[in-house]
Amino acid sequence: MSAAIQRPPVSPVRGSFVKHPPNSPLSVVAPHSFDSPTDSTPPISPIGKSSQMQETTDVDRTRHKFGDKSKFIRRMSSTEWENPFSDKQNFAKVSNDDDHFEAKIDLACFAGFSIDEIDVNVYEYDILIHARKDSPNNPNFALSEISRQYRLPDDVDLETVKLQKNKLKNQVCVEAEKIHGYGKPVSYAVVDVTNHDPNIKYIH
Repeated sequence: MSAAIQRPPVSPVRGSFVKHPPNSPLSVVAPHSFDSPTDSTPPISPIGKSSQMQETTDVDRTRHKFGDKSKFIRRMSSTEWENPFSDKQNFAKVSNDDDHFEAKIDLACFAGFSIDEIDVNVYEYDILIHARKDSPNNPNFALSEISRQYRLPDDVDLETVKLQKNKLKNQVCVEAEKIHGYGKPVSYAVVDVTNHDPNIKYIH
């Protein structure tokens, strides 16, 4: 008589006890959005708050560099000779006639900068002014910085442009001669060449 072999009862498998990583294809899949009731919350913008704050900071930094007036930011080169820090009209004394141009720029209007910290250069028809105050602890870091760009008249002779920096008066003088005949009416003599050479014919 053979003895019956008793086997332990097998319990039904209710689930796996193996913990898979979150990105594993065997991990539990969350229900789709259409399986649960939707709400009226708008989707989250891919641009986070930190990016928006950075954008605002960049605008403020640009305004600090080119002045606290938006019209200075939109215009790269100005012919109005605006004061970089205020609405006063004593920034530049401009003399412009048919023969000569002269602009005396008061560098004292760049408050907080010494005359040695202000560079003035002329590049073609533009006067470039750049003021920079370096940090005494780190020369590669600027404590403050501002740039301006002003436009010379179109009839200026670029070969005669002169720039002089006067430290005693704390000003820069830019002067140039004008091109004679610029913008004036020009007369043309019209000659019928067929009266001089019979071989010349009109092409219609």
